[in-house]
Parts: sequence; C-alpha cells; structure tokens
Amino acid sequence: MKDSVAIMDDIMDHVTQTEMWNNILMTDPLIQDAEKELDSNLEALEGIVSDEQIESLRAAAWGLASATDYPAILYGMRVAQAIQEVSASPASLSQCILDRVVKCREGRT
Repeated sequence: MKDSVAIMDDIMDHVTQTEMWNNILMTDPLIQDAEKELDSNLEALEGIVSDEQIESLRAAAWGLASATDYPAILYGMRVAQAIQEVSASPASLSQCILDRVVKCREGRT
C-alpha cells in the first residue's frame, strides 16, 4: 500500500502541474470570482494589520484551496468508476430507483 500511495502522490502532483490544470485555475469563473473576493477582503485589511499578516492570510487561503485539490480529484475518479460500473449493469440502477419509489409510496422515505 505504501508504494501505491507514493505512486498516486506522484500522479496527483503531475496532474496539478499540467498546463490544462493551470488554465482551469486561471480561467474558471468561480475560481476567479473567489480570488477577487479574497483580494477585496484582504485589501480592506490594509492599514489595519501588517502586510506580513495579509500575505500570511493569503497564503493560508491558497493553502486551504490547494488542500482540496487531491480529495476532489480522487472523488472525481471514484464517481467516474461508479458511472462505469453502473453503466455496465443498468438494471441494478433501475432496481435501486424502484426500491426508493416503493419506499416513498409506502411512506418510508
């Protein structure tokens, strides 16, 4: 398992260093809006707290954002795997939906 984790760490590092990944970070509207909001709030602190504290807050915010990259990518991989598995057996999904519908009809949501 230790070797697998090390290999996955290398893969994830490379995924987040690609030109495509950087393009997403630089052009995604939600990311850009969040960055503007962060900048606006940090600018409001100018003169109230030191420049070092502002930069420390900026680094912490980006550290938090970066910390979500790996779990989000891994979750996306799990979702893709689930889609692949279920698409190979659509009757299983139909049965799951039917079971939920029956529970709702019986008032057992």
